[in-house]
Amino acid sequence: MKTIYNNLCKPICIDLFSGCGGLTEGLRQAGFKVIGAIDNDKISVETYKKNHKNVIVWNNDIRKVSPKDVMKRLSIR
Repeated sequence: MKTIYNNLCKPICIDLFSGCGGLTEGLRQAGFKVIGAIDNDKISVETYKKNHKNVIVWNNDIRKVSPKDVMKRLSIR
């Protein structure tokens, strides 16, 4: 039986070097909520966005993504 409580208590994560989203799908099936993803390959990011429409994705080199900007955009304190 699924309850609202179960949905609120899912651990959240960010998929780094996300590619097209295989890890995100595995995490989702394991009960995680993926809220963000980062990859520098344009085609992979386009595919990721089609596979995971509710995840915020950065198409950038991870070394150039500001952790503060990620936290702000994902509403993480």
